[in-house]
Amino acid sequence: MLHRLTAACAGLCLLATGAAAAEYKVGLLLPFSGVYASLGEEIRDGFNLALEHYGDRLGGDTVVTLSEDTEVKPPVLADAIVDVSETGASLRANDLEVVDVVLESTPRLIANRAALRDPWKRSKVERLRMLLLGAIRAADRVGLMMDVPRDALPKVLELLPAIVRPTVSPLADENWFAVNTVLEERLVRDIVPELVEAGARGIVEYSLNKIVDG
Repeated sequence: MLHRLTAACAGLCLLATGAAAAEYKVGLLLPFSGVYASLGEEIRDGFNLALEHYGDRLGGDTVVTLSEDTEVKPPVLADAIVDVSETGASLRANDLEVVDVVLESTPRLIANRAALRDPWKRSKVERLRMLLLGAIRAADRVGLMMDVPRDALPKVLELLPAIVRPTVSPLADENWFAVNTVLEERLVRDIVPELVEAGARGIVEYSLNKIVDG
């Protein structure tokens, strides 16, 4: 990416004419916060590095760079922006709202047909597919684990959803069991108070990276 930006800036310097003194303003609308911050910083630094090589001038004219974080708010000169949004959290945090949806997309795993005819390569692709699907399945789910006394176990198990059935393991005290299950995150706030009322104790919620069914 840095090489491409260097070449692009060099091309501008070679093509620009110095007939009249002027000031060029180059706007860099990039993500400088959030998960893509490092990419935005690399692009900005690469452009500035190339520009510095030519003395901060294009064809004899001064160049000023203006940077704007696309993850925070639209530029002050814009009434609206077109941006990629996943959860909409950044929009809400900055008091912005979606006016209209231009398009919606979903990820696709694409493989070369010739590669799929190779057993070794096909195996690698299938494994990657399995792991990606596992991450997708886990995206809106969490795990719950808790300690449950023997007399409360039937009632707690009635409340708990699971992929198959909750995992029940005996503890050192024969009158207590450890119960572990996976459920949709949206259900947690309603089900946890019910579990406490049913007798569950030490309830722990934890995030999941993947749910692989095979």
